[in-house]
Amino acid sequence: MTRYVFELDGRKVAVDVEQEAPNRFRVTLGERTVHVRYLPDADLVELEPPSPAPHASAVPSSPSKAKVVVYEVRAPIPGTIISVEVQPGQEVAYGDPLLVLEAMKMKNLIRAPRSGRIAEVLVQPGQSVKHNDLLIRFEASS
Repeated sequence: MTRYVFELDGRKVAVDVEQEAPNRFRVTLGERTVHVRYLPDADLVELEPPSPAPHASAVPSSPSKAKVVVYEVRAPIPGTIISVEVQPGQEVAYGDPLLVLEAMKMKNLIRAPRSGRIAEVLVQPGQSVKHNDLLIRFEASS
């Protein structure tokens, strides 16, 4: 593991980077850990989709139908939204690109943590976001 010290928002922060496999790293900033894949031929770092974890759920419309669960995609790091690749009503599959978030001059591709339908896009290109800001809500059947 290698520790780097960066200046972020005027304060020094320690970032631990551990290589897990070729071109795959675990990056820890404070209590937040993300898994990234380095793309040597691109100006982009891919954040691995997080394990699906619902933040809220809806009551099923009938006992025989599957329950619809609302998932929230939140900003894993502070930065600026570069592009939004989805729109409300769009179906997405696990790993599909949702948006690109630029942080510390690196473009981070945020992918869908599971398959579902986009319910709400809460950000737009050029918008600044903080860590854990809500970016997108989507629905999936459980």
